[in-house]
Amino acid sequence: MRIVDVPADDAIDAADDAVEALLEEGWDPGQIALLATGRRHPEQVNVVEHGGHAAYWDAFFAEEDVFYGHVLGFKGLERQVVVLAVNGVRDAGRAREMLYTGLSRARVLLVVVGDRSWIEQVGGEAVRKRLAKAEVWSPSAETVAARRPAAARHTDSMSAVVVGPVERLRVRLGDALFTKVAGPDGDVARDRIHLTPGPRWFPPGSPIRRVHGDAAMFVGGLRALLLQSLHPLAMAGVAGHSGYRSDPWGRLARTSTFLAFATFATIADAEEMIERVRSVHERVRGKTPDGRPYRASDPHLLSWVHVAEADSFLAAHQRYGERRLTPSEVDEYLRQSARIARALGADVVPETRAELTACLEEYRPELEPTPEALDAARFLLREPPLPAPARPPYGMLGAGAVALLPPWAREMLDVETRFSRTLGGPAGAFAVRAVRWGMGTSERRDRTR
Repeated sequence: MRIVDVPADDAIDAADDAVEALLEEGWDPGQIALLATGRRHPEQVNVVEHGGHAAYWDAFFAEEDVFYGHVLGFKGLERQVVVLAVNGVRDAGRAREMLYTGLSRARVLLVVVGDRSWIEQVGGEAVRKRLAKAEVWSPSAETVAARRPAAARHTDSMSAVVVGPVERLRVRLGDALFTKVAGPDGDVARDRIHLTPGPRWFPPGSPIRRVHGDAAMFVGGLRALLLQSLHPLAMAGVAGHSGYRSDPWGRLARTSTFLAFATFATIADAEEMIERVRSVHERVRGKTPDGRPYRASDPHLLSWVHVAEADSFLAAHQRYGERRLTPSEVDEYLRQSARIARALGADVVPETRAELTACLEEYRPELEPTPEALDAARFLLREPPLPAPARPPYGMLGAGAVALLPPWAREMLDVETRFSRTLGGPAGAFAVRAVRWGMGTSERRDRTR
């Protein structure tokens, strides 16, 4: 056993150095696995993105190259040499479980890379005693300096993948975006959604998977929130119960996780998530400032939320999506999304483009720009909870969303600016392309599902 004592933020890079040093020592690449406890290694992200999870597991069983994985997916598996990169954890409650899993996967040699004091604190006395016997190791300077010429050794089952600075930047950007959208437990949810075997509601490549897996959803989701806010009863429920101001990213993570489960997970997991949401809706009720009662489980309100989402997701996809839907695919998307809406309790659910347009028009007499709606629009577009460097690109997403709103909705919310009117479309397209570059194309992502 060896220990490389480095901060958690440096664990992945130090683990790469350790792998190169082991190769220099004469270990065969197929004998080595590098496992992460926190964010996935860029090599693992690349293999899954380019070849899907089938290629990922093919790489493991081929035993021809260094295997890059995550401790959560390595239970019951082994390699002669395991380099455990303790680069943090997403779920503190499972920290010891993940640590013990990683510490028990090596047949011959275990290399632990990370903050030794933290590892000992989490692992307890047994781990402290084990680390006390470990060799304190630092890969040689010569090996570290020669590191990246050996990157051609790291291949997926399809073709060689060399991770250069641009690719590393792309992976880090994608990981940061994913964490913002999916929340701190996003990796755990993603594994359950995509790795759990079983039948799904929707097959790979179907319209709903293409729409909900595309980067255009960033714009579509923002447009949906703006449009939904115009219904005073729906907006009263959001303002009174969702915590969108105090915890906007938490609300976003919960919404995106629901959509991911309903669209991509097994039928059993999708139905469990829907029942959980229905239970929450039953508890959300109250009165608007002018005294009108509302309840989130109201089928009429659920239909409005669905109509606003379906119209927004389609509008964004058809304008900014990687591959537009044909008219027949649009109707198929609406039929597929209707299944989720009905399961949630909506009563009137459009299944064609014409029905969606008609349904949206039927709700217009009920819509109004309440103070709560105007406040939500101002918060979403002008006061986003983001650091200063992130606000300009977010502003382009916002302009793209505003440009897609119906003219009457833009007027009611008073959100149109000279920039959104003249450059909203191009700005939205540029922002979506940037997100897609970071997170990968929808077609590649669909192969992982």
